[in-house]
Amino acid sequence: MKNRFYFIPFLTLLLSVLIFIYLKKIKTDIYFDLIPIELDSDYIPCTPVEIEGIVFNVIIDLGFNQFLSLTETSMEKIFNKKFVYSSQITGVRGTSYESKKYEFPEVKIGSESFINLIVGEDPDQFSQDAILKENAIAPIAIPDGLIGWKAFQNKNVFLDLGNSKIAFCDSFSTLKKNGYDVEAFVETPLLLDRDFVECEAAIADRTVRCFLDTGFTISSINTFGSDVRSLDEAIRNPEMQRCPLRISGKSFGIGNFHKLPLNLPFSVDVVLGMDFFIHHHVFIDFKKEKIYFRRNHLPKFVQQRIR
Repeated sequence: MKNRFYFIPFLTLLLSVLIFIYLKKIKTDIYFDLIPIELDSDYIPCTPVEIEGIVFNVIIDLGFNQFLSLTETSMEKIFNKKFVYSSQITGVRGTSYESKKYEFPEVKIGSESFINLIVGEDPDQFSQDAILKENAIAPIAIPDGLIGWKAFQNKNVFLDLGNSKIAFCDSFSTLKKNGYDVEAFVETPLLLDRDFVECEAAIADRTVRCFLDTGFTISSINTFGSDVRSLDEAIRNPEMQRCPLRISGKSFGIGNFHKLPLNLPFSVDVVLGMDFFIHHHVFIDFKKEKIYFRRNHLPKFVQQRIR
C-alpha cells in the first residue's frame, strides 16, 4: 500500500512534465517571426544578416535558388569558414559564374539562427546580373549578398512587402491572429519541380508559368527570341503589354507587363516582380506546396505617395 502512495506523486509529476512538453511544442509550432527588412529606393527588399558579429545587408531574392550567398568582397571579412565545393550559377542575361560554397558555423537572420549553413561566394558582378531594375542605366550598387527562397523552405513565409514586412509564419490561423483577412486569399499549387518558386496563372486567357522574383522590380513577359534588342536595351526602352491576370480563376485586374528578352537557363513565360508584390499579400506554404495570394488594397507604399 505504501508503494502505491509513493507512485501517485511520481505519476503526477510525470504527467505534469509531459503536459509542459506538449504545450511547449504547440507554442513552438505556432510562429509569426518578423524578419527586419527595408525596401531600397527601387523597392527591392533588403535585410541584415549577422555572421561572426558582422552585419551584412543582403537582398531578399525569391528568384535565387540558394539559401544565402555573399559577394567576394563580403566573404573576405569572414574567417571561420570551410570550403566545400564549387558550382555554376547563371544571371538573368545568361552569363555563367563560378560559385564557391563554404560551410559557416552560424548565420543569424532576424531572430533565427542557422547552424552549419552552406553559403555561396559569388563574384561581385553576379549580384548586378541577378537583380533587374526598371530603367537602370547606371550600374546597380553591389549588395553584400543575396538570400534565396531556400532560406524559407523549412518554415512557411508570408510577404506583405507593401508594408515592408516578411515573416516566418506557420499557418493561416496565425495570420488571422495578426490581423490579416485570410478569407480573401486565393490558393494555387506551388511548383518547385525546376528548383524555383513558380505557379500557374492565366494572362489574356493563356495559361502561363509564373516565376516569382523579388529581385525584379518589374513584372515581365518573355518575348522568346522575337525581340532583337538586348535585355538592357529593352529595360531602357520599355515596351509594355497590358493584359488581365487570373490566378485559380480569380481576377487580379489588369497587369502592366514589360516585354523582355529573358535569357535564363530555363524557359520562363512570366515574371511576377516587386510591382506585383507591393500590391499583394503572398503566403507560401512549402509543406503543403501551396501559394496563396490576395490583393493588398492600400499598402503603406501607396499611402505614402497619397500624402
